[in-house]
Amino acid sequence: MKAKSIPHDSACQRCARCCEYFCIEVDAPENKADYDDYAWILAHQDVAIHIEKKQWQLMVHNRCQYLDPERGCQIYEKRPRICRAHVPGDCERDHKHRHDYDEMDHIITTLDELFAHRDEFFRQKRRLAAKRRKRTLSAKGRRRKR
Repeated sequence: MKAKSIPHDSACQRCARCCEYFCIEVDAPENKADYDDYAWILAHQDVAIHIEKKQWQLMVHNRCQYLDPERGCQIYEKRPRICRAHVPGDCERDHKHRHDYDEMDHIITTLDELFAHRDEFFRQKRRLAAKRRKRTLSAKGRRRKR
């Protein structure tokens, strides 16, 4: 199937950045087993996890099999809903919408980065638990003095 030509006045520059990866929202890990599962995922090539505003996304760098050498879509007329919903000009090429990893809370590409995140997560979790215990003991002590 031949790629449909894109009008010259279209904001799409056929950079095909939107066809070279995909992201899937995933649950944030809650325990060590969850982190271990993400370690398995990161052990594979061309994947990363990015966290923005506490939302975890699995990014898979994998080119669409229907992208032709001229960066056209071989299945344009039958392309999936997600592709049809993508608006040229509201994309990675436009600097206002480009994924700026410097602005993300975290981008995790290695096991070391994941384990550092895990260790900090559990460190903060222990601190919060200690503060709660302290408040609870303090509140119990005030009630006993009454």
